[in-house]
Amino acid sequence: MQVEVNKAPAKPAFRKFREACRDHGIGNTAAYELLAAGLLKTFKLGSATYIELRQFDELPQRMVDSKAQAALDKVKAEVRKKAQARAQKRARAA
Repeated sequence: MQVEVNKAPAKPAFRKFREACRDHGIGNTAAYELLAAGLLKTFKLGSATYIELRQFDELPQRMVDSKAQAALDKVKAEVRKKAQARAQKRARAA
């Protein structure tokens, strides 16, 4: 009895950074902004910069999480600012 195995070509795990971004519709400026924001991570092999392709699948969730964290940080900063203002007001009244 013979078993047929479908041998589809394996998907690569990583590609050169700029090529991968271009293939996913991300321009150079946006790609480097995402990289600077920590939303994409690259690695070097020799002088070439590569990215794991699974990061593009995870990118939308990371962007949502990043925006949520930024909003939370903004609220925390506002709360700290108000608390400092109240403390200064009490110090002046005393």
